Amino acid sequence: MTFVFHRFGRPAAGAAAALLLAVAAVALGLGSPAKAATSPCSDAVASAPTGPATVSSASSSFGKVLVVGPGAYAGCSLYMLTSDQLHSLTGADYACSDNSNALNLACDTILWPALLTDGAPIAGPGVNPTLLGTVTRTDVLTGQSVQQVTYAGQPLYRFVFDDEPGDTQGADLFDPVTSPTGTWYLVDPSRGRVAPGQAQLQLETAPVCAAVYWPPVLTDGRPLAGPGVNQNAVGIMVRPDGTHQVTYNGRPLYLFSGDAYIAGLPYGGARIDGAGAATPWGSFDTIPPVS
Repeated sequence: MTFVFHRFGRPAAGAAAALLLAVAAVALGLGSPAKAATSPCSDAVASAPTGPATVSSASSSFGKVLVVGPGAYAGCSLYMLTSDQLHSLTGADYACSDNSNALNLACDTILWPALLTDGAPIAGPGVNPTLLGTVTRTDVLTGQSVQQVTYAGQPLYRFVFDDEPGDTQGADLFDPVTSPTGTWYLVDPSRGRVAPGQAQLQLETAPVCAAVYWPPVLTDGRPLAGPGVNQNAVGIMVRPDGTHQVTYNGRPLYLFSGDAYIAGLPYGGARIDGAGAATPWGSFDTIPPVS
């Protein structure tokens, strides 16, 4: 038996598998698994904006999060991608771009529509104006230079399966389509950090093998122990960026980017790949439950 991580209040399916199911549906022309994507939140970016974007905050099951302010997409949830941080650190290309990928769907206009602005973005209620900014993108609309809204330096996006204002289907999803791969999070308006929600640990039996990328399991508040998991062994540690990482018996927990894939896409079948993987920081392994 090994741990499987679930976000409190979200469907039981693993986050990575949920995203892969979603993007597979787009690739096959099936639309949203829940309902037709007819609301503005799911609209693709097709043209440059004609005015400044407004960013506001709203309450959600993940706490206060950033949303689009008044206008066509009012109330639509906004997300940041962890692997976009490489751009600010190294000048590398944005991880969510129009570069070719296995689904042949542009990440920054269809799957995760970039929040664009014409002029300085406006801070709505609950938003820290000093954290708002822009970055120039030439890869969103071919042949055009546009400004994407940033918060605490991180570009903001909507999600293709957030059909209505207040939907948070894109929260905490590992994305194998971006390059490099990363995890999408809602954004905490007060500090510009990720808003991961409350973590919950459960048990699952699965085959194992080995590989490499390790995003931390983050939580807002005390993580919850599911059936078969010792609540007394579950805790948190504060990371250097101020986020809270889940621990078990005092040891930090991580996800692995190769663990939740589905058949039919060029990533292989569902499995646990990270167990036993050796890295420069030590070997990673799954955790047996405490009796």
